[in-house]
Amino acid sequence: MNGIFITGTDTGVGKTLITTLIAIGLTEIGYRVTVRKPIETGCKLEGVLLSPEGRTLYLKYIPSMKNENIDDITPIRFKEPLCPLVASRIENKNILWDELITSLKTNDNSKVLLIEGAGGVMVPITTDKFVYDIITELQLPVIVVCENRLGAINHTLLTLDFLKARKISVIGIIINHTSTADTLALRTNPEIIAELSLGAPIIGTVPFISDISSESLKKISKKYINYDIIYGYLQNDNNDKIKEG
Repeated sequence: MNGIFITGTDTGVGKTLITTLIAIGLTEIGYRVTVRKPIETGCKLEGVLLSPEGRTLYLKYIPSMKNENIDDITPIRFKEPLCPLVASRIENKNILWDELITSLKTNDNSKVLLIEGAGGVMVPITTDKFVYDIITELQLPVIVVCENRLGAINHTLLTLDFLKARKISVIGIIINHTSTADTLALRTNPEIIAELSLGAPIIGTVPFISDISSESLKKISKKYINYDIIYGYLQNDNNDKIKEG
């Protein structure tokens, strides 16, 4: 499987937006890309459909996703904004682990698969399965997204230490700004995270995006994310198959 898992240091750090930016950037340099967010909670009810947050971003701004079915992108959806384990109990819907993993393994191998996790690596999916178990089952390298705010250093280092202890490969860290705030903590976080990040490079520092459009996302993706590092992880025997032309 040729892919990348995008996890966060917490909930609400901007993983969906960053995943969209990465998909756009890879598309721009010639890769065929597909995105999956297999589990999402806090979905909005639109008629009889539970609509996940990433639906608009993925379907509208990632060219290869325009004709994708939401049931393929996010097959497991819950209304309540809770961890999957709790949401599944409240809404009386079982999460079938084997089916979840099989659905991800059977994706089109001619495309780079980007998988967005739910929250952080220790978010419980069932009583004995967590988000990091998806990563280990699929043997994918990880990009860690952190929100630049007070506490980001601690959350990022804890996540990196957890992944290192489980021998999970980390491509790098993307620091995301979710507001226009400008404090001393926000200005110093990137340098300290880079200094203490256990060898994981910062591959992007993304500014707050107030104007979301196809053009703005392309420009930001190209300017603020280092694709040379990501590209190195996509080099394998199937490289010719997953690049256009």
